[in-house]
Amino acid sequence: MVQPKLIINLTDGSLSLLLSESTTQEVLEFLTSFTAKIQEQTPDRKQTMEYRHIGEVFLEIFGNPNIYANTFSAKVLLTVRDDKMRLTVEIGLTRLIEDIQQYLEQIKP
Repeated sequence: MVQPKLIINLTDGSLSLLLSESTTQEVLEFLTSFTAKIQEQTPDRKQTMEYRHIGEVFLEIFGNPNIYANTFSAKVLLTVRDDKMRLTVEIGLTRLIEDIQQYLEQIKP
C-alpha cells in the first residue's frame, strides 16, 4: 500500500510531502503550542517559536506569536527544501493545522 502524501494548500497552489506519522504528529504538537502562545493573555513578550525536521527533506516552521491578535489571523513561515529545491512561503496557521489533521486521519488505521 502506498502511503498518502501530506498536501499543504497554499494560496496559489499546493505542496505535497511524504512525512512519517511521528514527524507529522510533532508538527501538529508544535502548531498547537504556537496556537496556545497566541491565545495567552499576558502582556509579556513571547519568544518566537521554531520547529525543524531534518530528514529526506528539511522542514522548518517559524512563527512569532506577538504579532497576531488571534489564531485565525496568525501565519507561520514554512520552509521546505532538499538538495534540488527550496520553497519558503507564509501560510495561515489554521489552514496548515487543518491540512495536517486531514493527513493524519488518512494514514491512521
